[in-house]
Amino acid sequence: MTIRELINKMDTAVLDAKIDVSAWRRDKRLSNEEKAYLRGYICGKDNQAFNSLTPVIQIPDTGASIRELMDKLISTELDKEIDIVAWRQSKGLPASEKAFFRLFIQRKNGKNYILVASTVIKGGNDQNKKTDSDVRNIGDNKWHNNVLYIPTKDDCIRAIESIKEKESAKLENIPIEDILNQIENNVEKSGKKLSSDWRLATKKKIIMLT
Repeated sequence: MTIRELINKMDTAVLDAKIDVSAWRRDKRLSNEEKAYLRGYICGKDNQAFNSLTPVIQIPDTGASIRELMDKLISTELDKEIDIVAWRQSKGLPASEKAFFRLFIQRKNGKNYILVASTVIKGGNDQNKKTDSDVRNIGDNKWHNNVLYIPTKDDCIRAIESIKEKESAKLENIPIEDILNQIENNVEKSGKKLSSDWRLATKKKIIMLT
């Protein structure tokens, strides 16, 4: 499987939850100047026998969602096949050993890490699903706020298309505030709560589309 496929199988709430960098610093007793990074690994259930699968991605001090951060990876990184057999052989593990794709918030050197997302990598007799323990651990993370949502690029596109259909307007003639209002309406209908700074973050995405 590829990283892109594994990301797509994760819960939307986990992917779109905002990672709280300040809470991570407090939990690890780090200074306010310490930068946070996201990185993906293949590892065993206890997080041992790990190999990195993604480069480190710096998380803004104001926080960001996993979806936003993973969008920074290029296609060759997202679409590279994960070789579970080679991983097991390199770590001297039995064929029955389950492989997990896990994302951690950490320092650039890999220290002070905390799990923020996890899913089993399908291979052989493995099942591509999250375990109950993974779901509980991720849902309970105080630095991973599952109630705040930042609209994605797809949300922007859906809002623009909706306005174009209703008003027969061209994209360049649609005010950004109208698009933001439509996004807000769509997201609220889905039952999600928007992050306090969602308008600023989403406005940048809309500008990129125009």
